[in-house]
Amino acid sequence: GKYEPHYDWAKSVSSEQEWTVLLCLSSVADDQGGETVFPRANIVVQPKEGMAIVFKNTKSLHVLDQDSLHGGAPLKYGEKWNSNQWIFSQDVHFARRVSLPLLLIPWGGDPPKWLGR
Repeated sequence: GKYEPHYDWAKSVSSEQEWTVLLCLSSVADDQGGETVFPRANIVVQPKEGMAIVFKNTKSLHVLDQDSLHGGAPLKYGEKWNSNQWIFSQDVHFARRVSLPLLLIPWGGDPPKWLGR
């Protein structure tokens, strides 16, 4: 699979996704592809299990950092597992959260059945 380049930020009256924490739940071999790519910043990160890629989406309040554009390079074979957490500039009411905080401890083999696919 491949994940097209995108921003984790949208201007909002109440809050913004100021930071992104991308947790790598699996490793990907160097020849397998699947890197997290920041094309405007010219940064490529090879995922390794247990690694966290942390980056700021804004230069200042209500100002997007263009260098935060990121995506996932295509995998040549195998699987890649990530989980992300967004840190907002202000508290976000529970009903408006994009995702719920989820702490996953890296494990060997298949993901837990409750995680689904």
